[in-house]
Amino acid sequence: FFLSFTSIPLVYYIDFFKTETPIAVSNITTLVGNSSSLSIDTKVSMSPYIYVILVARSIISSVFGSIMSLSQGTFHARIADPSLGGTYMTLLNTLTNLSFALPSTVLLFFIDPLTWRACENASLERAISVLNSTSTNRTELIQLAEDFLTNNVTCMSFDGKEACRLSGGSCRTIVDGYYLLSGVGFVSGIVSYVFLRRMAKYLDSNPVEAYRVKAKSEAFETMEETNFIISKA
Repeated sequence: FFLSFTSIPLVYYIDFFKTETPIAVSNITTLVGNSSSLSIDTKVSMSPYIYVILVARSIISSVFGSIMSLSQGTFHARIADPSLGGTYMTLLNTLTNLSFALPSTVLLFFIDPLTWRACENASLERAISVLNSTSTNRTELIQLAEDFLTNNVTCMSFDGKEACRLSGGSCRTIVDGYYLLSGVGFVSGIVSYVFLRRMAKYLDSNPVEAYRVKAKSEAFETMEETNFIISKA
């Protein structure tokens, strides 16, 4: 959560940490005389502050992650049934790891489908040459090229990006799916915290015996006692 929340402004304002330094490059271009010309080039470097921010961000994220892992491990160690050995702990840790890994995998899959792109500066003449049609009718060729630009030059897949490039255009990102999913994840986290906080308190307040594995005989006796109490009532 912390990494996603801080990545958005960091990526957006990354250009403010760039430093451009003009440098002169000598180019000897004459064949008869000894004259030479100077061309101005630009050297781009990153400000040291960006590295300080990245290191501080990584340290804070590691601290928060360690606190979360330690809290979960402590809770698992407290409620684990000693009669099962490490099997109970393994199950709890496996479920915890899956809860971290599965959402990330699903979200990474949806980043590209949720990204909106458009092909700019695509040429109708280039599209006609790409089609390589045998038709000599100019009107028909224009119609085929327009259909090609509408249906194929989408920039939504690899073939669509390649069609845009062959048509002389370039894909421009209108809405990045990363920012969209980050916003949805942030709102979902706040809403989930409100509802799951009460559940977490309830699970933490239960006695340790509530998490112990009961044998079938004990469960049967408990059921019989419950039925007896209900019949007496």
